[in-house]
Formats: sequence, C-alpha cells, structure tokens
Amino acid sequence: MDYHGLTTGSLVLAVDAPVHVLPYVARFCARYPGINVRIEAANTDEVLQRLFSHRADLALLGQR
Repeated sequence: MDYHGLTTGSLVLAVDAPVHVLPYVARFCARYPGINVRIEAANTDEVLQRLFSHRADLALLGQR
C-alpha cells in the first residue's frame, strides 16, 4: 500500500517494547521522510492510557 499524500506530519507511537518496532519505524521513516515519528515507551497500561486519551496515534503491544 502506498500513500502518496503522506508528505508531512507527525505520528506518535506508544509501545511497550520499542526494540520490536524499530526496524519497521526505520523503514517507514525512510519511505516517508517528511513524517516526524516519535516513539513513547511505557508499560502496557500506560500505553493504552495514552492511546485512549489521544496522546498517541497508535499503540503497539506485545501479546500477554
């Protein structure tokens, strides 16, 4: 999937284990250099709280 409209903006990712998403974020950043990506690491409860309070655009969690 290719989104030609993604030229600028920001994306906040809330994650519980950033090491697992870093390769994917690196590829995303290489493909869309105008998007500022911020990774916020926290425990599972805090990650979900950030998502539900709209302080993160996307939450990525490991399987429990």
